[in-house]
Amino acid sequence: MNYMEQISKMLGLEPGKYFKIAGMDGEFWLDGNGLHMLDDKGDYDLNALLAALLAGRLKVEQLPWKIRRIG
Repeated sequence: MNYMEQISKMLGLEPGKYFKIAGMDGEFWLDGNGLHMLDDKGDYDLNALLAALLAGRLKVEQLPWKIRRIG
């Protein structure tokens, strides 16, 4: 069973929506396959970041609303 939708809700996120992680460069999103990073701007271990978010060691920062062009 995939729990990523429940994890998104626990973190106050909407699946597939971009967010920032305090102290980290770049934008992230969660979906059914886990944590992803837009335009990889660092050598981050995404599994470790997700674990740190779940443990409360890192904080989610919501992005201000803006229009994004896809493609």
